[in-house]
Amino acid sequence: MSAIVRDARTRGRAARRVAMFLTGLAGLIAFNVIIGVFGLVAAGVGLLAFIVTALFVIARSSRRERRTHG
Repeated sequence: MSAIVRDARTRGRAARRVAMFLTGLAGLIAFNVIIGVFGLVAAGVGLLAFIVTALFVIARSSRRERRTHG
């Protein structure tokens, strides 16, 4: 086997490894971005629920106070 063929085979193997590495890295980044978006949406929904609950509690307590104090 000549050195040229061996070199080409090694280059092909290296290129395949680099391609696999880059594909895995891209998948990892995409996965993290998706999880991050879901996290932001969940945080937004939680904050909205907290605000609505707080407004509801404040409205009820002020109504009760008006009723109690005339």
